[in-house]
Amino acid sequence: MEISITDDVVNIKGQRQNKSEVSGEHYFAQECYWGAFSRSYILPVAVESEKAVAQLKDGILTITIPKLEKAKTKLIEIKAE
Repeated sequence: MEISITDDVVNIKGQRQNKSEVSGEHYFAQECYWGAFSRSYILPVAVESEKAVAQLKDGILTITIPKLEKAKTKLIEIKAE
């Protein structure tokens, strides 16, 4: 599995292997759950991609990406001469 973050998009690519052989004699239709796959997700906010962490546990992929801290507004005092 490969995970990449570019600007505001997370791309996940991978390939599933067919581990068991099932005879087709008892099926009217059967979907294919193996082979190559790719998903792309647009992120709603700017993120710090360098601090991203991915974990795969019990077949569930969790990707944690912290938000990018926006620069806080700084008030500037005007000096009159």
